[in-house]
Amino acid sequence: MPIFRTDPHHGISGSSSSITPEVLQDRMCASLVWAGLQGELRSHMFFQSLPTSMAAGFVLSAEHNLFNCGYGGDGGSNRHLCSPPGRSSRCVPGCGPFCDEGGGGQCSTKLKDLTGLLEYQAAGGARTGTNEMVFDQATFERYLPHSVDAIWWDPQRSDGSREKVIHQRLCHEFKLGTKGGCSLPLVRLLQGGAGPIFSV
Repeated sequence: MPIFRTDPHHGISGSSSSITPEVLQDRMCASLVWAGLQGELRSHMFFQSLPTSMAAGFVLSAEHNLFNCGYGGDGGSNRHLCSPPGRSSRCVPGCGPFCDEGGGGQCSTKLKDLTGLLEYQAAGGARTGTNEMVFDQATFERYLPHSVDAIWWDPQRSDGSREKVIHQRLCHEFKLGTKGGCSLPLVRLLQGGAGPIFSV
């Protein structure tokens, strides 16, 4: 469950005291990575900095999630709030103002301009940092478990035990068991570069 349901007033690291899970309940943020990224793959990914966080996450389904916008760096999406929370004709959570062209930076990139943002990322080579992709939280929850393609964990930061428990709970909750185990993959984060990003 998202933290806004279990601890809605929990402070968010690096944000003002008024930015809580409750006011951010309408979006979720991720990084878009691909095998051809140059340099250390982990430098391209968001990692939560809280001591209790896990070096792991969800691989989001492109088919069962709703893309709000993207940024060529850390877009500061926490500052872009909708009142009331949620998508509407007047407000897209975590987004704004939108770029006239998909060139990255601090403006929001629409889905149709995402190619330009990724070209901007690729041009940075090994110096390229993380991007920020903003998705609709309600859509993610509505389509669970199909909104998740896999659960990943980083063997350089974790022994995988906590992630395996979460994987098992998700498989049990949504009855994803098969004769061979669970139909939802649990994968390890690799180096990327010329090779794959994940491995079972």
